[in-house]
Amino acid sequence: MQGRKVTALMLLMLAVTIIAAACGDKGAELPKTDSTGGEEQQGETRTVEHAYGKTEIPVHPQRIAQYWMEDNLLSLEVPFIYSFNMPGYFLHDQIEKLGIKTDSAFPLNLEALAAANPDLIIISQYAVDDEAGYAQLNKIAPTIAFDPNDWQGSIQKLGDALGVSDKATAVIAAHQEYINTVKNAITDKIGTDKTIALIRPSAKDLQVFFPGFSSITKTVYTELGLAADDSIKKFEQDGSYEWGDDLSLEKIPELQADYILSMYGSSISTEDEFEREAAEVKEFEKSPLWKDLPAVKNGQVTLVSGRHWMMSGAIADRMKLEDVLKAVTN
Repeated sequence: MQGRKVTALMLLMLAVTIIAAACGDKGAELPKTDSTGGEEQQGETRTVEHAYGKTEIPVHPQRIAQYWMEDNLLSLEVPFIYSFNMPGYFLHDQIEKLGIKTDSAFPLNLEALAAANPDLIIISQYAVDDEAGYAQLNKIAPTIAFDPNDWQGSIQKLGDALGVSDKATAVIAAHQEYINTVKNAITDKIGTDKTIALIRPSAKDLQVFFPGFSSITKTVYTELGLAADDSIKKFEQDGSYEWGDDLSLEKIPELQADYILSMYGSSISTEDEFEREAAEVKEFEKSPLWKDLPAVKNGQVTLVSGRHWMMSGAIADRMKLEDVLKAVTN
């Protein structure tokens, strides 16, 4: 997964959020109201429908363990006591401040998870391989799983499950409001007829991401409504993959977008791997073919980090919007 090639597992991780948590001496408590505002009693349960079926969970979980759903839970301000984390992750510092135990294991470290003594486990549906993997977690504590790629749908379901549906609705509304703000600022600055490309270069080849691969490109092409240039459209039409394609360096001159977002690093790459990819980008940019592109000549290329561009969630997606705003309006 740390390799530069976009493997099937990496593509799942692109829109996956990875948070950290662990057990403490005392679990934090969620609000004492249900999603409709009514009073709830300790010990009650509710049925939650999720990616692996329906599960009875505590109405007031006191010790939530979660894996790869950190963006959602942090956005909801829901406390948790166990999670994935590692240096270099885009939310690493926020998670460290929580003072909780974390783990970077994949597959999940069931022994460590069980030792945290959770009363509820919340995971990305991709944190386990199959129903059997889910069943193992469900033996430790009631477990619910959601699709991180559809973070708005998942955060609303989580809000309903945890009795904070109003907060989930507010997070989604704030995100849409910021989309509108960024969109208006871009239109005021450059109008509506400029094109943009999202790429990932290395010293040997060039990855381009297609508009149809929404888990990566939705911020650019769907939410902000920016246009792909004709070269990207042709690459997508001729390509064999939904996500994008690896192009030879000879294809560089075909990239005629007005603006280019040049991504480097992976979602969970180590510091050494991240710096190596940054160095590869610098090597790539020495190519005369690259230097001759319109976006390069006009100073309209912006480096962006794969650490959040390959993730999905309210926090990650806001960072993407900030990147595009900076790229187009500065």
